[in-house]
Amino acid sequence: MRILLVRHAQTIENAEHRFQGHIHGRLSALGRRQTKALGKALAGEKIDYFFGSPLDRARDTLEAVRKHHPHLQAVFIDDLKERGKGVWEGWRIQDAYAKDPRLRDDFRKSSFRPKGGESLLDVRKRIRRFLKLIKPLDDESTVFIAGHGILNGELLRLLLKTHGHFSQANACINELWWEKSGTYVVRLNDVAHLSALKTKASRGY
Repeated sequence: MRILLVRHAQTIENAEHRFQGHIHGRLSALGRRQTKALGKALAGEKIDYFFGSPLDRARDTLEAVRKHHPHLQAVFIDDLKERGKGVWEGWRIQDAYAKDPRLRDDFRKSSFRPKGGESLLDVRKRIRRFLKLIKPLDDESTVFIAGHGILNGELLRLLLKTHGHFSQANACINELWWEKSGTYVVRLNDVAHLSALKTKASRGY
């Protein structure tokens, strides 16, 4: 199975360095240009299935690609939502760190769960359910997935069986082959299609 995994385009909240989590987010003017560039870059691809997070920032990014494949329907799945940040959603990241220093120190620890939010272990549990859902699809099919920075990183960690972290720029493309013998990487965090926009890659929460 071929997987095209993308992160949503830039949001106003990304530009303001805010925790988003389960809030929908609003694409910025740059984000809307990124979706157009992403849609154009994938317009000629053979895609068989569209799956995405139901959060608006991922949904809007997916639809910019799907409009070039109008014969296909999209399925939006709660298990593809970004990691929930609980009480910190909407806060500027630096302000949240100042209020609770544990966030800076513990945020990347697998078992750490922000108050009212999710741990990375919680996110991985959701991702495993999603992978179980799509595993029966035809081996030669191409699956498009619109996700989020942390969600995508954890999905890549599971598929590649690694403990490393994966940076995910807004509107980036990851391309992999997921097979019985293992997962094969074609490209990771590819933003070549955004070069004309002259944007800088940014981490996202």
